[in-house]
Amino acid sequence: MTKIEVCVDPGGSQTKVIYRVKSSERPRSLLFEPELEEISSENLTRFLERESVMSNPPAVRQAYLEVNKRTYVVGYFASKFNPEDRLDEVKYENALYKTLAAVGVIAEENNLNPLKISLHLAVLLPWNEYQDRSKFHQKLPTYLKEFKFRGVSYSVELEKFICRPEGGGLAAIYTGINGSQWQKSKKLGILMFGHRNITALNFDRGDLTGDSPLIGFSKLLDNVIERTSGLNRERIAVAIFHSLDEKKSPTYSSPSDAKQTFYPVWSDFGAIATLANARDEDLRQQEIEEVSEAIDFATQEYWAIVSKWLAKVFPPDLDSVIISGGASRFLKPDLERHFNCQHMYAKKDDSFASPYIRTGEYQPLAQDRHLVPIIWGAGLGQEMKEILAFGGSPELENSLSYRLVDAYGLFELLVTKSRKRNSKKSHQQISC
Repeated sequence: MTKIEVCVDPGGSQTKVIYRVKSSERPRSLLFEPELEEISSENLTRFLERESVMSNPPAVRQAYLEVNKRTYVVGYFASKFNPEDRLDEVKYENALYKTLAAVGVIAEENNLNPLKISLHLAVLLPWNEYQDRSKFHQKLPTYLKEFKFRGVSYSVELEKFICRPEGGGLAAIYTGINGSQWQKSKKLGILMFGHRNITALNFDRGDLTGDSPLIGFSKLLDNVIERTSGLNRERIAVAIFHSLDEKKSPTYSSPSDAKQTFYPVWSDFGAIATLANARDEDLRQQEIEEVSEAIDFATQEYWAIVSKWLAKVFPPDLDSVIISGGASRFLKPDLERHFNCQHMYAKKDDSFASPYIRTGEYQPLAQDRHLVPIIWGAGLGQEMKEILAFGGSPELENSLSYRLVDAYGLFELLVTKSRKRNSKKSHQQISC
């Protein structure tokens, strides 16, 4: 039997997977689109017969499975079959099929025997669906025992399973760094900003509460779409985050710029200009300004919703808050102000004309308010890049680090629990 360790985060913008096939290897990441669609087996057969002569895509680009006499297409391949927008659906049921697809892709890419796989699995679910983890766990072993992936029969043994609410991986990282005693004495907030929902976990001296409303980044994108024409979520999101990465600089020309984070002037960036559809230069410029204004207005309205919710889920006297998820990078200016944070800064060197740099620590923005220091991405941004060896552009690495850190934290918890279990078994055998 080949043991694989897998963590699945079935997000609204992408399904994010951290996995390892051999314990000697460093973990790897696997990403595929969030779409999932049930189709008839006849429809799938017709499509494959038509396309097989001309193409031979990898498993992650042509993922389909048969389970319980039903056929599903997953990820990019689902886009070929006019998938429905499922952002308002519960994640846990769709996560079953996405987990099977992830196992299939991992097995095919690593040439594993599909009938001899031992699975150690961790799954992240939104807080409001966390109570459904028992339903997920009840169905999963049966589905794993007998399914087909890309026409090949699989029989997978589920050896270990853990499930945590979104943000649980960040909590695991924090516990690993600070020890478990913090739960008895500290007030810690965790925020995961996703495409579909935002999850908040509130640890108050050992007590845990949470919430996960459907106010993810897609709400802002839909607001921009309503104010413009000819755009979709993906185009707007790509342009926004490319602009944020283009804006990023380690130095600042003045103390005010170093102290506070500001939203960009969106019309200044080439990525936003790509959203204009007109060929006439004057009309293009007008469209660029309209898109920029739409993003500004949508941001104000979106933050009004988010800030009101934050005031409900977190007390004002948190000791610290861990924030991650792709959309958190976008809201950084408002999040820093909300938690009363401004950056400490210094001159890069002793020269008079030296630019300013941030020290990595926060100080109160307003002296009469409580400071809640923000820990971005659980403080593992650089480590994530090194551990997972993304090997892409800096912009891609920044984005992936924020989006994958929660899954990576839960993956590490899964590995740690497996080691303890194996160590306990070995000790019992020696004792006998």
